[in-house]
Formats: sequence, C-alpha cells, structure tokens
Amino acid sequence: MDNAATDWFHDAQYGIFVHYLYASQKDFASFDAAAFAAAVHETGAKYLFMTLGQNSGWFCSPNETYENFIGAVPGTWCSRRDIPMEAAAALAQYGIRLMLYLPSQGPSAAGDGIPRALGATERHDETNWYIKKTYAQRWSKVIREWSLRYGELVAGWWFDGFYENTGYAGETAEYVSVLYKDACRAGNPNSIVAFNQGVMNGLIQPATAVCDYTAGEENTFEALPPARFYAGAQWHILSYLGSWWGAPDLKYDSGYLAQYALGVIRAGGVVTFEIHINTDGSFAREQLDELALVKQAVYP
Repeated sequence: MDNAATDWFHDAQYGIFVHYLYASQKDFASFDAAAFAAAVHETGAKYLFMTLGQNSGWFCSPNETYENFIGAVPGTWCSRRDIPMEAAAALAQYGIRLMLYLPSQGPSAAGDGIPRALGATERHDETNWYIKKTYAQRWSKVIREWSLRYGELVAGWWFDGFYENTGYAGETAEYVSVLYKDACRAGNPNSIVAFNQGVMNGLIQPATAVCDYTAGEENTFEALPPARFYAGAQWHILSYLGSWWGAPDLKYDSGYLAQYALGVIRAGGVVTFEIHINTDGSFAREQLDELALVKQAVYP
C-alpha cells in the first residue's frame, strides 16, 4: 500500500539529523540560524531532523502547556529563544524541510517530579517509565502546542522510546500512536510521523500501522530496503556518522557512505545521517567533507 504523504520525503532521498541538546539559556544564545542553515544546505540535504529535547527535561523551544503541567516558571525548563522556529525559517530559504524529534513520553531522566506531573505512575527502570493513558494524553497536549506553534514549518516528527517493554504494545501502541499523530497534525495536516522501537538490526519496519515512514534506527549503515514501502510505510534508515550518536569523528572509510546512499535511494529508500552539532549550530568538518561525497554521488 502506497502512502502519498511521504512522496516529498522519498524524493528528498537523504537528509541529516542533529542532537541539539544543550541545556541552558547561555548555550542556546550562541546558535546562529543563518550559518546553520547554510551548512545544512552545503550537505545537499533536503530535510533536517532537530531534537526539541530528549530526557533531561530541557527543551530548545517555549511550551506553556509543558511548563503548566510541571508547575515551572516560564523559561526554567524551556528556552525563551525558539531555536526550531529560527532554524525552520532559515532552512526554508534553501527549500529544506524541518522535522522534529521528541521522546514518546515526558523526560524520563529528570527525576520523579516531572514525569509524575505529566501522569507517570510507575518506573520500568532508571531511565524509562511505563506509558499510561493519562501520561500519553498529557504528553499529546504538549506535542499539540508545538505543532500549532510551528504549523507548516514542520513537515514531520520522529518519536523515540516507543518500546514494547514499557507498554507500547498491542492496543496501547495503536492508541498512543493515533493520539500523537493527531497532535502532530493539529498544526500541519500533512505531517508525517514515525515511532522508534529501538535498533532493529537490519529488520527495519514500522512500529504501528499509523507510521508514515520507518524510524529506522540502526548502529551501522548497512541495511537495504526490499522496496520503497514496508507494510505501508516509506522505508527509511537513521544512523550516525561518528563512533556513536553525537560524536564528531567519522567511523566509515571515505566514499563508503556515498555508495551506500546510492544503493538505498535506487531501491526506493531514504537515508538520514546523524551529524555532530556544536552549540553555535556548526558541524564537524570531517563529517561535512564526507557528506560532500554523498552529495556528489547523489547529485552528480
């Protein structure tokens, strides 16, 4: 079954992902949106994933709903400066689409207070809580505010931590994925979404029928798509250029990624390269040079 909502994503062929996770107003102040967008354009990427935040409780964008739930003074846990808004506007000048990353539940590494304020009641382990309906409903309202804030400036969403062992299975997984997708589409009815169940070891597939594309988390760039769509979702892979997520080095031999990207693209898939980002929005030079080879191969 085809999914026309992903046509633009398929046609983009490849993009990049950044973990912009600097947790203080001082760090956010150094971000240069114009230089950042120019550097993304240099890579040839037609879309970019940016983290709103991860598990620390900090987010690089204002969100009144979130701060009301946790009883925080505005600006305490959310940046007063709207980094994604500035990034989206700067990227749009090059025709590059912005997509956003969020965990599938509230910040799991921010102690007990924030998760419990969002509706969590039981820990799975030190870094994860079990998903409950109240937790998901409150988190969906936080998502909805960001979606309405950005509107069509955001083309898609990637949700992390959608793990079966923390409750994202069966009817619960379907319920939560529909709830979140509706929230994501409040501001842009054409937004595409994916939910990440973790590293799939080459067996890349959608977490639920609601997914428009596969989250595709892998530790290496090796898997190839059997076809453009897998179970109705656009086949997509995400992995890192360095020795680990966010690392500034390069673990691949020069030229390998260019040939790999061509293989994925020719089979109908999409490739996302995670690249190291500094507080000011600049990238690791060695990684940029490797992406230049990808660009030359894909756009000769």
